Amino acid sequence: MTSKEPKPRHYVVVVHGMGVQKESVTAYEVIHRFAEVRKGKNLTYRNLLPPSLSSQSVLSGMGHGWAEFRGIPIDPADDTGPFDGLPPTGTSGRNFRFVDLRWSQILAEDERDYACQMKQWAEALREKFATIVPQEFRPSWAGPLLQQLEDSASTVQAALTYFQPTLATLIFDEVLGGIHLYGDYARTRGKAVRHFHFVLDEIFLRDFVDWCRYEPGGYATYQMPKFTVIAHSLGSIMSYDALMYAFTQQNIRAESRHPRHPCPSLPFPAYTDPAPAEEAIWRRLLTQLRDVGPDDWTRYQTRFNVPETAPDIPLLLWRNCVTEFITLGSPIDKLHALWYQNYLHMGFQGPKQIPATWASDWIEKPQHKITHFNLCDEQDPVGHHLDLAQSTVNYQEVFDTTTIPVAYRDITFRRYPVPGLAHIEYWRDRQLFEGIVYHVMGLMPVGVNRDVSYFALPDFRELKGTYRKILVWAYFRIPLIAAMATGVLLIYGLGGLAHTGFSIGSVIAVMAAILLWMRPYSTQAYRAEVDHRIQGGQITKWWRIFWMRWKPRQGLFADLVAGAVEWRRILILQSAGEATTLEAATRQKVRLGFTTQGGFWRNAPWRYLFGTLWLLPAAYYCWSYYPTSPTPPSFILMGVEGIVVLSLCYLLTMAFVTHAYLRAKKLRNIVRANPQCT
Repeated sequence: MTSKEPKPRHYVVVVHGMGVQKESVTAYEVIHRFAEVRKGKNLTYRNLLPPSLSSQSVLSGMGHGWAEFRGIPIDPADDTGPFDGLPPTGTSGRNFRFVDLRWSQILAEDERDYACQMKQWAEALREKFATIVPQEFRPSWAGPLLQQLEDSASTVQAALTYFQPTLATLIFDEVLGGIHLYGDYARTRGKAVRHFHFVLDEIFLRDFVDWCRYEPGGYATYQMPKFTVIAHSLGSIMSYDALMYAFTQQNIRAESRHPRHPCPSLPFPAYTDPAPAEEAIWRRLLTQLRDVGPDDWTRYQTRFNVPETAPDIPLLLWRNCVTEFITLGSPIDKLHALWYQNYLHMGFQGPKQIPATWASDWIEKPQHKITHFNLCDEQDPVGHHLDLAQSTVNYQEVFDTTTIPVAYRDITFRRYPVPGLAHIEYWRDRQLFEGIVYHVMGLMPVGVNRDVSYFALPDFRELKGTYRKILVWAYFRIPLIAAMATGVLLIYGLGGLAHTGFSIGSVIAVMAAILLWMRPYSTQAYRAEVDHRIQGGQITKWWRIFWMRWKPRQGLFADLVAGAVEWRRILILQSAGEATTLEAATRQKVRLGFTTQGGFWRNAPWRYLFGTLWLLPAAYYCWSYYPTSPTPPSFILMGVEGIVVLSLCYLLTMAFVTHAYLRAKKLRNIVRANPQCT
């Protein structure tokens, strides 16, 4: 088939994750990566901006379209011109078409009206997980994760709210609040899934209009389009829900003429509520469809059962056209475990208290199963494997679990060294997108064999030098920053008190240095005291009451340092696999895991030595100077004193890191042996 013959359009639907997103912000990174893959030659593109995409994909301020640029052909052998940010001329439909499926407006609206404070929902989630969630849904990482979220995140939120309220709002309301809202407010999920369905219906219908405009033959030569969905973070669980719900029987989705399904998680609330713009968009679509020609429109309308008025629920014309689903940094399993009540219809295998009938009689078999690749970095706290989701009955009804082994399609890799920031590094990884285009979508250049094990190969899974950087960040850089900040405060405070006399500023600096590591008071102490009394405990000794109220707790720096160490252990738990080689994983039909390679203990002695080498000479200088010199200290001596303080702060911080590591490792062993322990 030559490049001039009509081919099915290929739409790449990009779904953003957490936070408030503007139009086309996510898709433009994907477009650059696709252009680099198609052009090769180690080119790097950054020549587009989101408005360039929006100028094509936003239709007169109403309705959803796509962005298509010349030079990014579907067929690797097709030459559609240079990639220069211009729309195609004469090659329309031969390039990838990118759809930026933005849904943050739904999150933003509901978050403003319904979301809770992070501390409140984190405590409630932890309590529910410890007492209500069945033991089968308590993976080893969940208890430590919830505890860390409740402890460290709340401390960081309090500090940011005081110093950087805008940043605090972004992180804890728009990002973490989005996860809470999607899990706890069922109407948000229903509205988001309907939005996904309606947008893809709209793209499907506009594709036919575009075909009739540019391809001869109209309906007689029409080929249905292909859809590849690339979803990130929270957008991946929304897309997952939307794809699964697309195969729900129409009478359940419509909630009409039939009693409610016995499964409490069906149907999705608010799915039947149309968005304000849907009616107007549908009227414009019908006008365009009628303009393609009466005969073509009539045949098309009959084939796809397109009504003359806006339907009550989306038509789902596209649902058998989705060929690939790629999730990046996805919390699908986290949502299944922490908000399991939303996924009772998926058919969890094991818990006796969940009736097996809830998983039957609601799903329609797809014409073909969707290829699903789940990719995440070990340092991504949001991403996770699909252990729980893949074990459900109905996941296997929609997604292909037999053609490609799990070791090839559910992959954790080590490519991004900075904890947390790894969650957004996927968009800039060219090798990752080479694998998506070539190996997942099967669009290889001529003469190159398709190898579905691309993501599981050692050269891709573990980027050279990344593991060392990971250890440096977790066990050295973050503690070093905290130690140096503490040292500067102590140098200012103690130096001022020693050399210039008493001052309020010096006292505040010393107190700040102490309180950043140890807080003697917490409002939670009163709650603990009340809970103790409610549970029948008697506190009669005054010193016990005093100790309960004023018992020291970790401060901000202690939480950050311990959090870095404990998050490292949590991430190891999340990415742990049952086989460390591709051959073993393929043979055992399990996913790949990582070895920890003894990173902490191998480097800990050198880091202690690093602090000691600075401390001993400086301390000796001070010890030999003060007994023999009655004169005030010089600037050199004050600098040496500063080195002593900084070295002591660093060594004490490293001792705390070691304590946190041993504590986290002990907890890891406990939860591995007893996953329901929280």
